[in-house]
Amino acid sequence: MRMKQQAQPSSDDPWQDILEDTSGLPVFLTDDPEGMPVCLSKVVWTDHILLRHPEVESFKGLIVSTIADPDSRQRDPEDDRVLLYYGVIPEDCRPFRKALFLRVVVKYVYPPERQGQRTGLISAVYFVDRVKKGAETI
Repeated sequence: MRMKQQAQPSSDDPWQDILEDTSGLPVFLTDDPEGMPVCLSKVVWTDHILLRHPEVESFKGLIVSTIADPDSRQRDPEDDRVLLYYGVIPEDCRPFRKALFLRVVVKYVYPPERQGQRTGLISAVYFVDRVKKGAETI
């Protein structure tokens, strides 16, 4: 995956920056627990995540906290560049009964445009009823 650059934030609200971005570049959202930047592009948010899982839109705060301070984190057994972040959803906030966790899928790349700095790109966000079986917890 090749990333041209990271769009520069223009406000204190990364979600506003993502929605208003016209560059098509990933926008910084938060740092992961190791201090690596995690980004999200407007196209991935609107045309992939919200198109397939519109129910996650009201969980933007949980998306950020799940990456920054996850309840659980696993390495994807199919791609070691991908980490699966999990955030527990409080019972009174669940959009449906089996939505026990929010899973945020982040692929880490080393783009030359960021001088080879490890950077996470969010590729999916959705609700699950359990952490992935067979994946290494880190």
